[in-house]
Amino acid sequence: MNALEQKFPWLFLDHSYSIDILHDLPDDEAGQREQTAVNDTVQTAHEILNALNSLGHSAHLKPITADNFQEVVNGLNGDIVFNQVEDSELGFKVLALLEKLNRPVTGVDSSGFELSWDKSKIKEILFKAGVPTPQFLITKGEYIYSNDLTFPLFVKAAEDHGSLSINDNSLVNNQQELKNQVDWIRQEIGGEALVEEYIDGRELGVTTLGNLDDLTILPIKEIVLGPQ
Repeated sequence: MNALEQKFPWLFLDHSYSIDILHDLPDDEAGQREQTAVNDTVQTAHEILNALNSLGHSAHLKPITADNFQEVVNGLNGDIVFNQVEDSELGFKVLALLEKLNRPVTGVDSSGFELSWDKSKIKEILFKAGVPTPQFLITKGEYIYSNDLTFPLFVKAAEDHGSLSINDNSLVNNQQELKNQVDWIRQEIGGEALVEEYIDGRELGVTTLGNLDDLTILPIKEIVLGPQ
């Protein structure tokens, strides 16, 4: 294995590799929303396992918890780690340990993972970088509306991963609907809400392989919401 291949092994998947797939497990004390999210993560991990093995690789599932993650991560012996750990605290600890061990791993690094839970910080970074993003506010106490924003608005938890706080009531058209959704986030999820001006359009994603300036860009994919 040459230096580039050793540093970025996922760029050379025409070879057969041993791949450890990390994922977290459902927590019996978690709420239904969190349980559903973790169950989806576990299902995805199994689908990744089947896909990689079908391509001739040797993939292995490595479920972890807060109690055993250090033992599991230190004992990994595959060529590549495919990270599917979604829990906020556990996910950060796992990535930090993998980085300390200098293990090749898919996905974002520990700092990027931590940032993904702070939507308000991401919005600030986008604005400073000149990246177009909808006008927004973060609710504070009873203050939940600004005349600087124009309905319809889209409401989600400010400190929650991905789209777990989005439901059929996230798109609001008036002050009462806005108050109801902010109250729901505070009561059911906890914390404040990110309120953004709504943009009607398609959701597209681009996957990249590699790091920094050495990237392979995969074809654009569209995320289609609603009944299939």
